[in-house]
Amino acid sequence: MRHDYKGTFLESFKDIKNNPILLVPDLLLVISTTVLTSLFLYINGLLKGTTLNAEHFTKFAVETFNSAPLLTKFILSLVILAVINIFFGITFNIMKYVMIRDLVEYRREPNILESYYEVREYLFPVLGIKAILVALYLLPFIVFTFLSLKNNLLIIISPIVVLGIWAFLKVSFLFIYPTLMIKTRKGIITTFRETYQYFKRNRLHALICAAIVFLTSVLATYLLTLIGKLITNYITISSVASLYTLISTLAIIIIWVWGLVFLFKNY
Repeated sequence: MRHDYKGTFLESFKDIKNNPILLVPDLLLVISTTVLTSLFLYINGLLKGTTLNAEHFTKFAVETFNSAPLLTKFILSLVILAVINIFFGITFNIMKYVMIRDLVEYRREPNILESYYEVREYLFPVLGIKAILVALYLLPFIVFTFLSLKNNLLIIISPIVVLGIWAFLKVSFLFIYPTLMIKTRKGIITTFRETYQYFKRNRLHALICAAIVFLTSVLATYLLTLIGKLITNYITISSVASLYTLISTLAIIIIWVWGLVFLFKNY
């Protein structure tokens, strides 16, 4: 099958332009993460007004690790808020996957409320997929780190090998969420098997799609960072810098969503 990568590349941006509601889940995730992070800092006394109290950080670290009650509060607040944020993250991601599926596969207008109603159906499959992917990425890192302790030569080779394994895993399971949402619907192991079978049948296609998404993300991030540095160096007005932070955050979210739309369209 011949794929029109250029056409799909542009159509994916057009889909976001015509359906800005696709950005809502990621915007909600950014907001919830900001709120929960601020709450964590506030609970542990690291906020000064609405900003991080950097001067108090060293003192806080010493006092916390020398006080059982403070350390317990620190760990509990970190774990509880992290779990809450992970739940929010998975929920918002599922809503995003459902809306993109509706747009690409069913040719219907994305609806934020309807996508929320499907969260329960996909909650455990998505959670399981993410957990297995994390384990797959961590395993080579742990193994080669352990081996490097026994062989100095592996200290040089290990990073290259681990990065190679990570790249292979990324390309192999690039289409795992389109597979789940469009083909398998349920079943964690089935989704992994179907995704890998799809990769084996379409190796070049998967590699090209991964390269396009990766290079686009890197280029966008580089340009945003470059513009940010120029603003910091030549514009001293804090409100301008704050406005650019909001704009750059929105731009990054657009690239994230574009990447998913692009992959769903190429599945």
